[in-house]
Amino acid sequence: MMATGTGTAGSNQNGAVPTGPYGSPGEILSVAGPLSQNANVPVVDKDFSDLFVTDAYDLGIKDAARPNLILDQFATEKASNLTHNGDVKRIRFMDDLVDATTPLLENIDVDKVALSGRTVNLTQRQYGNALQRTELLENQSMVPWDPIAARKAGWNAGSTLDTLAKNAFFATTLAMYTPSDTALTGSVGLLAPTLSNGSAGYLSTDVLQEGIVMLGEKNAEPYMNDQYVLLIGPRGAQHLKAESNAGGWRDVVMRAEAGRDGGNDIFRGYIGNYEGTMVVVSRHLTAGKALLFGAEAFAKTFPGVNGAGAMPSAVVSPVTDSLRRFAGIGWKWTGGYSLFRPQNVIQITHTTGNRPLAATNNAIGATAYAEA
Repeated sequence: MMATGTGTAGSNQNGAVPTGPYGSPGEILSVAGPLSQNANVPVVDKDFSDLFVTDAYDLGIKDAARPNLILDQFATEKASNLTHNGDVKRIRFMDDLVDATTPLLENIDVDKVALSGRTVNLTQRQYGNALQRTELLENQSMVPWDPIAARKAGWNAGSTLDTLAKNAFFATTLAMYTPSDTALTGSVGLLAPTLSNGSAGYLSTDVLQEGIVMLGEKNAEPYMNDQYVLLIGPRGAQHLKAESNAGGWRDVVMRAEAGRDGGNDIFRGYIGNYEGTMVVVSRHLTAGKALLFGAEAFAKTFPGVNGAGAMPSAVVSPVTDSLRRFAGIGWKWTGGYSLFRPQNVIQITHTTGNRPLAATNNAIGATAYAEA
């Protein structure tokens, strides 16, 4: 198809334009671009480019932005030594005897005391997801469907477990039961710092110190290496990094010696170990929330039989349609997450807003753990 261009020349091509075709009369140029990228003379031909100049596709498929999946590792308590398979896994706690500090009289026998305890029930449910394609799609697609679907199913399995863990970890109460099945309720410790105007405050060193005191007063064992874990989101990390007042995170770190990479933690943007805690930043937390916890804070349950283990299983769906045209892939998992020792958990609520340098809280807002 012959046509006349409609483009306007720029400063480097705006010389005198002939009124007729260039060169020999009736000259035609085959061009690639649209008419808007060509001048009105000479006449252009786009038939070839319309047929053969096409979009090019990168066959490497990119994934969406993803959070880091790290929460499952903190569910350290797992039911074991089971009597049999079951829906609910019941774990028993036995209380210690009260210290006997009263001196005994020589001629009277000691009074006998009873043992007491409580139970925690870990409930497991089944989860899963699946994708399916037709044979025609596989035959006609420019990229293979199967490996993409498998990759998406695998990520979905991990992301689902991380979300289930997050939902369980941020529960504020845990149902417990006496040996006679009387319901009890245990609750985690809470810290809700506030500003002078009463609005939500910042995650700060004094809040962290108070949380460590609360854990210690409830005999919460450290998570590992004599350290608790502070699990925070990106905003919580910013709050610590902006703490430049005396004794704050920035004040301490700026005095640290440079590391092997030639810079201290401020330069690297690394928080690391601080105030007896391992600071872990997760991009999968609810905004404005953080957790401070010790050992055995959270539990994970799964059947442990017939291939139903701690992690999801990949499933290639059987082909069951009459003409064997439908194929699928997915994953499944049976299990669950729960608080385990709520006295070992402190839930921190802070503002989702930016913390200016040296800004401080007005109050810490501590609520201690309530024993079941």
